[in-house]
This record gives sequence, C-alpha cells and structure tokens, in this order.
Amino acid sequence: MALTQAFLDKLVQAWATGARRVEYSGTVTEFTSGADLERRIAVTANALGVPNPLSAAAPAARAPSILLQFRR
Repeated sequence: MALTQAFLDKLVQAWATGARRVEYSGTVTEFTSGADLERRIAVTANALGVPNPLSAAAPAARAPSILLQFRR
C-alpha cells in the first residue's frame, strides 16, 4: 500500500477517536496500542514530507521588544 495523505488522515482520525483499528483501501490494520499508532503516524508524516499532525506547532518568532521613552 502506498503512503498517501488520505491514509495519514485515516490514521489521525483513528487516533482522535481512540480506535486502534484502521481500514483503508481494503486493508485492515490493527495497532497494539495508542503509542504504536502514534509511531505509525509520525513515520507516515515523515515519509510524506509533512509535519507530524500530532506534534505541537512551533511558536511563531516574535519581534524583539523595544522600550520607547518619550520626554516632554
């Protein structure tokens, strides 16, 4: 079975609902644990070259703070 974005979406959907059984393209895969499913999601995302959907997004870079002083 080829790894596709649709397959990754199915894995994430199963993870979100707590299911450990995924059926895709006529193939049924049952994972032994949630951690096993999370590993498969990470490997699939990496193979597709997309960010892991279970990872927290990196915080946006912030501009440095500038203290302004005004005099009268």
